[in-house]
Amino acid sequence: MTIEKALEQLKYDVRLIDYHLNNGVYTRAELQKFFASLPDLSGNVMLETEEEDDDIEIDDEIDTDESAN
Repeated sequence: MTIEKALEQLKYDVRLIDYHLNNGVYTRAELQKFFASLPDLSGNVMLETEEEDDDIEIDDEIDTDESAN
């Protein structure tokens, strides 16, 4: 992979958006256009319910072996 290709893939990386806006890589309007072009993947979200929380058991007791000391 070339450096140009790697930088292009990072162009809209959320960690670099402020940097790119401040340095004129793109404008807010271009950024909004990019966001609008993204597919809606909200149907892929799996929401956690209280019922699922009940499946998690936490053992409050800590097993210590004092004879090892």
